[in-house]
Amino acid sequence: LVGIMQRRIEDFALIGSALRLEGFIRRKLEMGSGTNPYTLCATWAMIDVIDKASAKWMGERVALTFAEKAKTSKSLMDAYATAKASHENGRLLISITRARPKDVSPLQAADLFAYEANKHVNGQHDRPPRWPVAQMKPLFVGGALFDYHKLSLVMA
Repeated sequence: LVGIMQRRIEDFALIGSALRLEGFIRRKLEMGSGTNPYTLCATWAMIDVIDKASAKWMGERVALTFAEKAKTSKSLMDAYATAKASHENGRLLISITRARPKDVSPLQAADLFAYEANKHVNGQHDRPPRWPVAQMKPLFVGGALFDYHKLSLVMA
């Protein structure tokens, strides 16, 4: 999988975001309500995609692909609508597609990267990233880590 990603996909980039769950729960309790963690991270990742498309990719329009999961469908569409509406260059997002990871190699790579990154972010790994993740790191071009402090800024 990693070799396929490195050799065959030239116009592919991983952009994502993660949060420290304890900080999210603390902030949500303080507020009494708020978004769910998936919507927050998906929205932020999409806004990052728009920023990259505007600044680094010379206004190139972008099609997004996410894993097809029934439990995240509404959150994903909410994030897409928010990102498009809230960014001056939201028009650069031209579509969002959901597919089964077993059918789409980039989704397999993204799932692997997200799984490993989540383990590191939430302190479940104390060793360096495993070989596949280290090999895919150059494909990762953006994203955010939300700790309690950053969540306090974006969850107002």
